[in-house]
Amino acid sequence: MEDWQKKLFGLLEVVTSEVEKFFSEVTEEVTEFVDALAEIYEEISEELQSAFSSEFNEFEEFLNDIFEPIVILYIEYDGELPFDVSGDIEEPYYPEGDTGDPVQNSHPACVGCCHYHGQVYGGNMFICAMHPYGWDSENCPDWQSN
Repeated sequence: MEDWQKKLFGLLEVVTSEVEKFFSEVTEEVTEFVDALAEIYEEISEELQSAFSSEFNEFEEFLNDIFEPIVILYIEYDGELPFDVSGDIEEPYYPEGDTGDPVQNSHPACVGCCHYHGQVYGGNMFICAMHPYGWDSENCPDWQSN
């Protein structure tokens, strides 16, 4: 019985050494492959950098030529813009004295209504006496034809 046990352990030792040899060879091949990829990456990045450095500098100069006058104008206004940007995006900005069109001003329930006023007072749009800010849904209960 000892003979088959010795053969089994001998076989296991051979299998273990072959598996170790296999994995060390695979590791070596993968390392060589990764090193080759790293070299290719470095070569490509150097080529791209040398190819695009002059174009990038030209593009940077182009952007500076465009934005430098804008920045200078902004500084000359002491940081104050000559137009209103403080309003919320959801609330439209109505210039003084403007009569808004109900379709354009997000008030579809007011289209064709005789009560529609649509005048701006103090920067606020006055829609009508019954609903100063307009009706939210499509069917206003106070709608009357012109």
